[in-house]
Amino acid sequence: MIGLRRRLREGRFTAYFMRDRRWVALSICLLISVFFWIVAAIDDPRGYTKEVAVQLDKPILPTNYRMTDLSQYPEVVYVKVHAKGGALLRYTINQIGRSSYRVRPTVDTTQLLTEGGQYRLREADLKRLLLSKPLHDISRMDLNTATDVTIFPEDISFSYEPLSEGKAEVLFGSQIDFGGHRNFKLSDTISLIPSSVRVFGVKSDLEDFMAAGGVLTTDTIGLRIDNPGRDTIRVAVVTPSGIDARPDSVDVILKTNELVYHSFTTSDIEIRNLPAGYDLTLLPMQVTVTYLVPKDRVGEKTLFDPRLYIDAREAFDEANRKSLVLHVDKIPSQVDMIQVVPDRLDFILRERK
Repeated sequence: MIGLRRRLREGRFTAYFMRDRRWVALSICLLISVFFWIVAAIDDPRGYTKEVAVQLDKPILPTNYRMTDLSQYPEVVYVKVHAKGGALLRYTINQIGRSSYRVRPTVDTTQLLTEGGQYRLREADLKRLLLSKPLHDISRMDLNTATDVTIFPEDISFSYEPLSEGKAEVLFGSQIDFGGHRNFKLSDTISLIPSSVRVFGVKSDLEDFMAAGGVLTTDTIGLRIDNPGRDTIRVAVVTPSGIDARPDSVDVILKTNELVYHSFTTSDIEIRNLPAGYDLTLLPMQVTVTYLVPKDRVGEKTLFDPRLYIDAREAFDEANRKSLVLHVDKIPSQVDMIQVVPDRLDFILRERK
């Protein structure tokens, strides 16, 4: 031993294997040894155990039921597989690059009780579920006995209860965001499809909800409109605690027009409430009316008749001795931001002799 340490310290041992490429032979011998060790380990009759985690999603129940207690329903179950090393090695290699395992158990609706209760998935059910879906590669292994695959926990369960059903109207409660497009305007009423939904809840909760009016609203989020025309936007329905809606969202249909500036000049100004025996002359004789109108309706002759007028009684008021206010009698719903220039008119009031 002392001689070996001295040779290593003096470099003689290393120099021996570096001479005439003896290190190549040493490397080959090491590789062969490792290979036969792996083969022997794989063929070990005692086998090996591998643990696989599978994430469990919540099962989907019929709309007239809901889960009440999930304390016995884990988010993850663990599957232990005992098999020969070769089978586990091939399985491990095949799983490289795959995402994590996830499965959603299917509920047998024929086993659901009308009055509610507890739904249980036993070990045999879990094995059948896991080995047929996410872990189907394990089912192809050459397993000796049924005990070669164990699951923890051995069974899972959840409690459920029946729900009463009703019908509720849905009202639009969202905000409309035109962004920087100030010249956008709704051209029609807002439509919701469907306009009513089915609602489910425990009998007492549903009765309280229906007694309060039984009306739901859409989410208050802002609906952004970037282009004029027809938009269909899916919006969630807001429900109070204890009430579920089916469907839980509706289509909001919006029709938007782009508004453009339009103007015309007119001398059609009516004089109202002028006492008998007086003449009233307005200056100037013409005014310009400017307003925003839907782009697709520009050019319609009958689109807008503002019915401009002045109230002659104002001419007898000391505060209006210089000019009279020009009034607009009729503004259609599709017209915005009307402006009349000038908006006050000079006048000459004469009494007849």
